[in-house]
Amino acid sequence: MNDTVSVESIYRYAYSAAGRRAGWPRYLAQSKASRGRRRRNGRRQPAIPNRVPIDRRPAEANGRTAFGHWEGDLMHFRRQNDILLTLQERCSRLTLATRLSSKDATDTADAIVDQLAALPATAVRTITHDNGGEFARHERVTDAIGMPAFFCDPHSPWQRGGSFPRALIHRGSVSVDFASTVTFEETIGNSSQRREPHPTDPRVDKRQRFDCPAVPLKRI
Repeated sequence: MNDTVSVESIYRYAYSAAGRRAGWPRYLAQSKASRGRRRRNGRRQPAIPNRVPIDRRPAEANGRTAFGHWEGDLMHFRRQNDILLTLQERCSRLTLATRLSSKDATDTADAIVDQLAALPATAVRTITHDNGGEFARHERVTDAIGMPAFFCDPHSPWQRGGSFPRALIHRGSVSVDFASTVTFEETIGNSSQRREPHPTDPRVDKRQRFDCPAVPLKRI
């Protein structure tokens, strides 16, 4: 008999009185002491000018059928100044990361440009963000490298996709050195290394199972 348990059931038990006593919350993806969104101390996110909704994103980006469609996100850690910008390509799952000193929208836009400027135009087609104010200067990126931005519906960051590498970083499966930046050139330099899929990741595309994610870049 193969019984299954839903994700919601696991979370409900982990945050129940019995689950808390047993210390189950520390084994969850973000190890938060309680469920729910973090409080923002009454501060509102700034409006995003000329915001384009995700339903206008090209079909090839939705279907992960073409290289060059990216997802941008900021990760926050325990220390206030530990902010990591991650950029993941949707087709290959190639992930680039760089440390930011703040959530300033201009600094974030410039960091995106610095990470992707070395790529040819066919490798920077679109980028998708949630509605965080740190992405309010998306037009600065478009002007610099010609890559338009699309935004998830409000309170729906899951529409962006591509959460698996960020989850690995949160869980400690991927180490983060906050004194360094993983650049495009460094990724290409290491692209001769073969990559085996993570044993618990059923979402790894079979076409990418035996290639480093950077290999498709060499074919452009």
